[in-house]
Amino acid sequence: SNISVPVTATRITATAQFRARQVVTSGIYAGLGNPSTLPIRYAEIQILDANGNIIQCGETGTAGQISVDIPQSAGTYTLKVLSRAQNSNHVIASILNNPTAMTPYSISTSFTIGSGQATQAVTLASATYADSLEGGAFNILDQIVNANEYLLNNSTCSFCSTFPGSVGIQKVRVFWKPGLSPGAYYQSPTSATSFFISTDQASLGMAAGIYLLGGINDDICVDTDHFDNSVIVHEYGHFLENKYAYTDSPGGSHSGNSVIDPRLAWSEGWANFVQSAVRN
Repeated sequence: SNISVPVTATRITATAQFRARQVVTSGIYAGLGNPSTLPIRYAEIQILDANGNIIQCGETGTAGQISVDIPQSAGTYTLKVLSRAQNSNHVIASILNNPTAMTPYSISTSFTIGSGQATQAVTLASATYADSLEGGAFNILDQIVNANEYLLNNSTCSFCSTFPGSVGIQKVRVFWKPGLSPGAYYQSPTSATSFFISTDQASLGMAAGIYLLGGINDDICVDTDHFDNSVIVHEYGHFLENKYAYTDSPGGSHSGNSVIDPRLAWSEGWANFVQSAVRN
C-alpha cells in the first residue's frame, strides 16, 4: 500500500510496459516472431531516494499507468517496477529468479525533482524482449493476470464470486531465469522442460511453484517458454488444479505420443484445456 506523505507532495506519473515476442504458428518462419508492446498490469512499484531507501510504493494500473505522491523535496530518485503483484482483485504472484534468492525482476529509471515542483512525468523504458529479457518475466506475470480474469468473467462455480478476490485467490510463485532449464534442478540441465511442483523439495533446493524454461546452459537462442503463453497458462492450470480442486496424478514424464498413467493423462488434459480456454 502507499506510504502516507505530507500535504505538500510531488505527483510522479509514468507508464510501465513490456515487450513480448509473439508466437507465429504457420509458414517457414514459425516460432517466435516480432515483439509487441504491452502494459505491465497490477505490478508493484517503488520510489527510492538517493540512498536507496523506499519512500513510496504502489502498483501499476490496468493500462500500466503509474501515479504516486512523494514528499516535495528536491533531489534524485528512482522509479522501479517489479515482477510481482499483490492485487486481491486480479493477481497475487511473484516471478522470481530462483527458489534460493527469491529475487523478482525489475525495470527502473532515475529522475530528479526541484524544490516546489508539484508534478513530474517520468519516462520508463519498456522491459526488453532480448538480452537481459526482463520482458519475459513481465509476460509471465501478464499471462497469470489473463488467466485470473478469464476465470472471474467466465466461471459459475460456488467459489468463483470470490475468485480472484481476497477470499479466493492463492499466491503463485514462478521460478524462471534466462538461459536456465528447470531440468538443472534434477541434474539434467540440457533437458528442455517446464513443470509445476506442489510441495517444497528441500533436498533439491526447490520451493513449491511453477518452473519455466528460460533456455539451456545460458543459451536463450533455443527452446524457451517465457513467451510461449500456452505453456505458461498450462502450468498455471496445474497450480489451479492443486489449489482449488484435486489431483492424484503421479507426475512424471509425458508426451503427446506415449501411453501414460490415466491419472497423469487427465491432469495434463485439464491443464491443456485451461490454456486453450484462457487463450481462446
